Amino acid sequence: MANTKASKKDILTNKRNRNRNLQERAEIKQLFKSIKKLNDENSLKQHLNLIYKKLDQTSQQAINVSKANRLKSRAFKLIKENIENLKGATK
Repeated sequence: MANTKASKKDILTNKRNRNRNLQERAEIKQLFKSIKKLNDENSLKQHLNLIYKKLDQTSQQAINVSKANRLKSRAFKLIKENIENLKGATK
């Protein structure tokens, strides 16, 4: 257990930051899962912008910058595949 007042405050701060980071990571996972549910090219592109924005914000705190870049690349590939599948299905 912490002895000083400052270390007790640090424990509370760390707990708050950990909860925030877990929530942000969960939101990113949810954004990736929702890619498969979208059926419109325009909505897929808007969703990609939303993913990019969230990853840029999160990379400053909850995840590493390299991981954020890797996830951006993965999101782009997934959305590109979905757009190609939509175009193939309409022909």
